[in-house]
Amino acid sequence: MHLAVAVLIAAPLLYAAASKFLDPSRFASALPQFGLSFLHPGSTSARLVGAVELGVGAALVTLAVALTGIAAGVLYLGFAFLLLRARLRGASGDCGCFGTFSSNIDYASSGRNLILSVGAFGVAYLRSQGWFALYEPGLAATLVVAVTLGAAAADTILTIRNRPA
Repeated sequence: MHLAVAVLIAAPLLYAAASKFLDPSRFASALPQFGLSFLHPGSTSARLVGAVELGVGAALVTLAVALTGIAAGVLYLGFAFLLLRARLRGASGDCGCFGTFSSNIDYASSGRNLILSVGAFGVAYLRSQGWFALYEPGLAATLVVAVTLGAAAADTILTIRNRPA
């Protein structure tokens, strides 16, 4: 059960990472709406954010330590804050986060990230209490690869299907 919860919380991070590596231009073009002057709106910045998402998502699933839940929770809180801040500054439209399945810069997206942060902090708490002593690292690593590759395949197929003829 624990591994399933960790995968559910990590899946959006893994999917977002895969989409940023496949097509960094979507996120790079949305980046100015977030007002982050230290991230230049280009493919390098998009891939850097994707690398952080991939690392945190993979660690959350493969390492049964509380710190990974805290890292995911903080990352999701950061995303919620950035989406809320951008929305309050008047930004709207595609956030560029999920490739073909991209969501909008709106309050619902910010709320989704808040809910995911609560789940991640819950996993961290339960891990810190020793509730998850039995853990299968091989299965966890397989699930990370399967979710990430599945996300990349789905995004690629949908991108090809949605291209104008």
